[in-house]
Amino acid sequence: MAPPSPLTLKQLYQTTFNHPAIDNHAHPLLSSNRRSRIPFEGVISEAQGDALDDAIHTLACYHATEQLNELFEIPPAFVNHRRSCTWDDVKRWRDTLDYSDLCRTCFEPTHIECILMDDGLNGVDELAEPYQWHDTFTRSETKRILRIEKFAEDILTQLFKSGSFREHSPLLPVFDDIFRRDLDLQISLPNVVAFKSIVCYRTGLQISTKPLNVQEVSDVELELSRLYTVFQSQRAIRLQYKPFNDHIVRIALEMAAKHDKPISHRPRG
Repeated sequence: MAPPSPLTLKQLYQTTFNHPAIDNHAHPLLSSNRRSRIPFEGVISEAQGDALDDAIHTLACYHATEQLNELFEIPPAFVNHRRSCTWDDVKRWRDTLDYSDLCRTCFEPTHIECILMDDGLNGVDELAEPYQWHDTFTRSETKRILRIEKFAEDILTQLFKSGSFREHSPLLPVFDDIFRRDLDLQISLPNVVAFKSIVCYRTGLQISTKPLNVQEVSDVELELSRLYTVFQSQRAIRLQYKPFNDHIVRIALEMAAKHDKPISHRPRG
């Protein structure tokens, strides 16, 4: 096979580096007053705790240091005219930048046209900017991907807070009615483009296609009772009971099919 011509390579380069892109799996940026709440080393490693301290000695960090030095255009005087910029230099320079300018500097070279935002991570409400805030850095409006497990947890939390668990027995039909109604409302909104499930993290991808049988309904009710007890002491819940997790995925699939919108899952790895 003959090698590509210089003209073909030029066209490929122009398309790759200039064609508008859609980021179809994004999470919101930290708010400006919490920009340093999470260690910056998280961009080069998924390590946690003390292990993250060693990330600055990896090839990934050395490469990122060079790239960020070029992107941020760190002046030689800032690094005392040393031959090379260090990771600490990058972090110190980053801290001097206005947050909006920093975000714009990072966004502009990417040519991202639109962001599809999963804003269902724990802590987003307290730590991050709302999804609409990101429109400042893109040419098209940011759209939402609705994380169904978080959505279901929020509904159960409101039911537990309102005392509905004590007032309604069984609780599952009450939850189902609200979950279906609210999913139907959300997926019909123009700013919601898809559902997303993280069921693989919770109970695995071998999702049952069959509705809950009588025994499973009884078991789910017991699980809801357990979750209520957990909520009373911790004020938070996490859905990780397979029959119930499969159940909410099946409902979400029905709603997605009804509105002809996709549902994705977050794979391991």
